[in-house]
Amino acid sequence: MNLDSCSGCHAQPGIGGSSPRDNPQFTFFRDSVDNNTNKLPSFITEKGPVREARFKLFRYDTTGRDGGVHDLFTIAGMKGAEGCSLYQPDFEKELRLNNVIFRIPTPVFGAGLIEQIPDTAILENINANQDQKKALGIKKKLNFVIAANTITGLPNKNGNDGTIARFGWKAQNKSLLIFSGEAYNVEMGISNELFQTEREEDKNCQFKTTPNDTTDPST
Repeated sequence: MNLDSCSGCHAQPGIGGSSPRDNPQFTFFRDSVDNNTNKLPSFITEKGPVREARFKLFRYDTTGRDGGVHDLFTIAGMKGAEGCSLYQPDFEKELRLNNVIFRIPTPVFGAGLIEQIPDTAILENINANQDQKKALGIKKKLNFVIAANTITGLPNKNGNDGTIARFGWKAQNKSLLIFSGEAYNVEMGISNELFQTEREEDKNCQFKTTPNDTTDPST
């Protein structure tokens, strides 16, 4: 993420969006992964935006909706991952089948302020100035979160404490801490104290007994 700053002024989003000048997905492929077991997806370019890829349908099944994030690369072939045989998704085939949708990760500028908005303020804003909103074609379309599912037309309420959630693809997360832990695991493949398990639990590809990222209380 780029931040332009100057002495005495507030940090602002970098011109051109939130992706770095050099795409870290491209440099990661170039410098870190095994090129024999991984191919660079055509939608990842050196100067292009950071992208995640989701498949519309499961296993080319026209009846099974997918929508989940698919890992760009596999650790197979890398030093320290001997014996692991995980295959990289065939993104080019999925692209030809028109089965890939993209998402550029959401910038988090000002997200701390959003976290602090009281639920009552959100609900009051929804119900305020209804005539003006109607004239402008502004309609509410909120989702009620129940066990990771949503019901259109109801507020985004956390399934645990009943308060309004606000972060994530379907605003399913209540706090930035949970949101960042989820993104760390799903978007970057780093298991952590909030999301402890690997997305792929093949026993031949498990090389740590603890999450990848943990707090060391001795430091």
